[in-house]
Amino acid sequence: MREIRIQDVLIGGSVVALALIGILVIIPSGIVSPGAVEIEALSPAFWPQVVLIGLAIAGGIILFQGFFPSATDCQDDDISEPTLALPVVIAKLIIAVTVLFSFYYAIDYVGIVLSSIVTLIILMLLGGERRPILLSLVAVILPVLLFYFFTYVANVPLPLGLFES
Repeated sequence: MREIRIQDVLIGGSVVALALIGILVIIPSGIVSPGAVEIEALSPAFWPQVVLIGLAIAGGIILFQGFFPSATDCQDDDISEPTLALPVVIAKLIIAVTVLFSFYYAIDYVGIVLSSIVTLIILMLLGGERRPILLSLVAVILPVLLFYFFTYVANVPLPLGLFES
């Protein structure tokens, strides 16, 4: 008989609950949507709902894996990821939050694209990514593609900071 992984059940259930609270309570009460929007993707509530639905799905997967762990999940093998000490985890969390606040304030000065590139590089390095080609491609291509999508497809102006002209 397989055992239930309590930690996965608690994490998955918490993530699903938070996503549902966001979808059912926070978005309806916190985002004002105009009555008639021709294109649903341009509604102010659309993208937060998409993110929260994705979060709920991810939480549901973790919850499901907690109830039905695979045979390899239950084995103690030598191929496990190293765990970080609590001070390292706290330091990484503080750095990540600082980087995100810096990103928020830098957008007005240097624009969303350049701020996103720098932020992605720092966060990916913080997360352990060390392949320079992957770092460069993701950090440059993702913000540029999102910029072009929102600017030219969704017609949503984004701050350009220094590059505004």
